[in-house]
Amino acid sequence: MKTHKIISVAALAALLATACSNDNDGRLRLVAELMTAAPAGAKVLMDPAALDAAEWVAGETIDLCGTPYTIASDGDGGFCVSTGSTALPATLYAIYPATVSDALGNDIRVTNGSNGACAIDIHRLAVNFRGDGRHDVVFPMAATAASSDASITFRHLTGGLKLTLTNSTGAAVSVDRLVVGATQNDGSAAIYKDLRPAWATGQLPGIPDGDVGERSDDQGAQFVGDMTLAMCTAGSAGVTLAAGQSVTFCIPMLASQLKNITVAGYSGSTQVFSKSKALDAATDIQRNIMYTIPSIEIN
Repeated sequence: MKTHKIISVAALAALLATACSNDNDGRLRLVAELMTAAPAGAKVLMDPAALDAAEWVAGETIDLCGTPYTIASDGDGGFCVSTGSTALPATLYAIYPATVSDALGNDIRVTNGSNGACAIDIHRLAVNFRGDGRHDVVFPMAATAASSDASITFRHLTGGLKLTLTNSTGAAVSVDRLVVGATQNDGSAAIYKDLRPAWATGQLPGIPDGDVGERSDDQGAQFVGDMTLAMCTAGSAGVTLAAGQSVTFCIPMLASQLKNITVAGYSGSTQVFSKSKALDAATDIQRNIMYTIPSIEIN
């Protein structure tokens, strides 16, 4: 079963051209805004070489007014969720993804109180390489629409980082987990960027600084803990870089500012490498912008 990956629809006009009315047939068409590459450019991921090539993945789920709905192809090049005969409220509030805990390693807890309390707690994300240069990863998104609308347009809640790791060790390097950390100029943890959609109230989403149940302190939800990435290849745990090989992938950026980034690779409980990169200047992370980080050398 396919699991959480980033979602963006490549042909917006085509999606809107053949409307899929929720009122008429119990289906709601899914549309996603473009994510722009800094300083200007294209849409979000899947294929780091073509940031405008991302798309929804059938079989995943969105949370619509507190209920998970499965994403499916509409048979006409677009994607829908089927709400069937369920009576929907006049205003729809949706979050991508819905709560997920899967075999790839994704662990995301979503609370969707519509225009009330909402939270997106990212405990762990999976990056699953497909073997063709593309990969699957979750980018949190949110949307609102009237129940009579034929489509619902999702907006990104975060910016993104485009990371490249290059193996310069002279031997193959294998990892099944990466831990990515962001710090400010003074070395302190980066300030967390509120992931709530504009229409939501309530608690600030939090990111544990370890796996679920392993958080050792509580420095406050306003700070970003290290993000844990489960690294997979074709649905199986682990990514191997041959000597001289590079891999490029994109992940959501959950901090409001970035100056220093550290990437540590693990194989099981063994740390394989830990490398840091200092940017020339602190960068304010904007929603819906993809930032490219200079290649990080593993040596």
